[in-house]
Amino acid sequence: MRCDRFLAGALLAAATLLPALATAQTVLRFAQFTPRTHFYHQQVMEPWIADIEKATEGRVKIEVTTAPLGPMPRNFDLVKSGVADMAAGNHGVIYGRFGVTQITEVPFEDETDPVAVSVALWRTHERFLAKANEHDGTVLLALHTSGSMGLFSRDKPIRTKADMAGMKWLAPTNTGAQAVRNLGGVPVVKPVPEYYDTISKGVVDAMLSTNTAVAGWKAEEFIKHQTRVPGGVLYATFFVVMNKAKFDALDKRDQDAIMRLSGEAYARRAGQVFKEQDEKTMAARRERVQIIEASPEFRKEIVKAFDFVDDEWMKKAAAAGIDGKAALDYFRREALTLTQKK
Repeated sequence: MRCDRFLAGALLAAATLLPALATAQTVLRFAQFTPRTHFYHQQVMEPWIADIEKATEGRVKIEVTTAPLGPMPRNFDLVKSGVADMAAGNHGVIYGRFGVTQITEVPFEDETDPVAVSVALWRTHERFLAKANEHDGTVLLALHTSGSMGLFSRDKPIRTKADMAGMKWLAPTNTGAQAVRNLGGVPVVKPVPEYYDTISKGVVDAMLSTNTAVAGWKAEEFIKHQTRVPGGVLYATFFVVMNKAKFDALDKRDQDAIMRLSGEAYARRAGQVFKEQDEKTMAARRERVQIIEASPEFRKEIVKAFDFVDDEWMKKAAAAGIDGKAALDYFRREALTLTQKK
């Protein structure tokens, strides 16, 4: 009799716990990448997070920290070490680690856009670049780019290579810095959160940057001239990663839900937002900034300044056991084809 009562009690307790177990929630801490007022947070991150919570029926909740957990170059290591569960970051400011993934820093011969380049980057990574294992220790959820970079200056319009000589240029990556040197400028490498302080204090005369970075990081008011380069200069690459142990601990159905919303889907989402913001920013800027279209001659000089990128990237690919020519040809072809389909 006592045994029956014990069993009944155990069954009742189990029945009471079942609803709680069924609704158990995993809360993941995402290290803040951009301020909550930034369009990337509002139009890319927040919808993606909401979609994940809906797709996992509330079993997975992502909470973005109210402030960065460290400087942007540390975001990848914060996730790898488990300090943060998830984070986004810019490959270009983490020097020496992501050489193969930065395939987008090679120049294009024809016009491309952030949607096409982002999707092409993800496809190229899956087909060729993953072999390099540059995101080791994390689960790579997404790759994407921002808009292509252009030339922005405070006081002096830039129409020729000679105009750049001796000027101090803010450059977002080492690749951009080397190109600035090749064009006769003096590079100052800073991550985007430091754009405002760098140009507002007169540390630099000009910027190699995207439209959205100039506007999004409040450097807009200090820019009087912009030189657009047909086909673009280079695209910066960004990642979204998750701590591997945290990912592995999720139920398989939740892992699958997250990955369905990430990868190419995230690349397309982010690329589209950057494209729209790029167009919006340019439309507003034309009212107060002198817009200069780079001449064919100047464009050739700019492309030549980036010649070293192909050679250096090919060496990194070879060291990683990747067929560099096949990967680069595929990436460029995909980006151009996807652009032309629009």
